Amino acid sequence: MKKVIIFLICFSFCIFPAIAEPLYNPYKTKYDNNNKVFANYQVTKINGKYGIYDATEEKDVITPQYDSLKMLKEDGAIVSKNGKYGFIDYDNNVKIPFNYDYLYYLYDGRLGAVKDKKYGIIDYSAKSIVPLQYDYLYKVNSKYLGVIKNEKCSLVNYEGKEVLPFKYNHINKLTNNIDYILQARVGTKYGLLDNTPQEVVPVKYDKIRRLDSALYELKLGEKYGFAYLPTKTIVEPKYDRIYRFSDRAVKVRKFDKFGLLNNQGEVIVDTNYVSIQKVNDFLIGVRRYDKWAIVDFSGKPVTEPIYKSLSDILKEGWRADDFAEKEQEVEEEKQKSENNIIK
Repeated sequence: MKKVIIFLICFSFCIFPAIAEPLYNPYKTKYDNNNKVFANYQVTKINGKYGIYDATEEKDVITPQYDSLKMLKEDGAIVSKNGKYGFIDYDNNVKIPFNYDYLYYLYDGRLGAVKDKKYGIIDYSAKSIVPLQYDYLYKVNSKYLGVIKNEKCSLVNYEGKEVLPFKYNHINKLTNNIDYILQARVGTKYGLLDNTPQEVVPVKYDKIRRLDSALYELKLGEKYGFAYLPTKTIVEPKYDRIYRFSDRAVKVRKFDKFGLLNNQGEVIVDTNYVSIQKVNDFLIGVRRYDKWAIVDFSGKPVTEPIYKSLSDILKEGWRADDFAEKEQEVEEEKQKSENNIIK
């Protein structure tokens, strides 16, 4: 029994110190808060002042002395002091004097600068890229910046050249994952710009919604149409609803009946059917009354309405494998259309 007790005591001394000893935290310092930004540098704060701390070397890079600090990775940091903003390197050398009411990062070593309520662009050496002349300036995409003057919006490229007249109220990306199509607004009406930038959809619609990279739903009042950008096709809103049917076709609804248009707005199937379903990449099942028929994507009938259900069509062997020789042709057509969008 004594041997067991001695063993347990020894075992405890071996194990518990390892458990009780806290793991080393390279980001634990004397500061009020520590936020890792990149590599081993982190923004630190003490007594309301900000600096930079090297967690590997366990020393200050810049002692806390600024009212705000935003690191721009290896380039340096935007800092403020006494209500004015400047830019420093990591040796605390002032690269942009504290002459600005606000500074913010835009792109590739360029900062948005604000002074006396006017916006412009400067680089890290304080060189002017765009004069401080706008009421507001913001990044739109990888090619353009939005600028506002007298409540009207335009675009400037990254060299600072204005590329549009000041006639819009706002310009922005329609969706975050599509960089090359922009939405423009005048009042409560919307249109689309491409990346040249030119209007590809006039500014007159109540709402625009992306269906895919090439197709955009247009709403005016309670009616819907679409824009197919590769061919600059616009089908004016006259339908109760539209849906992306396939890469080559758009399903439309009027009241309780459906039809089918190709991307160029030409009718494949008129709006007289209670149901339209895709059989494969080359054939379409359509039902007007109680029987299904098959048509191809040009609207040409393939069968009479003889099938009770769509599953009967599939059971009979209308498979994509039977049309494999057309697959390359369809894919080439799709690629050609997508390449027509200016990116």
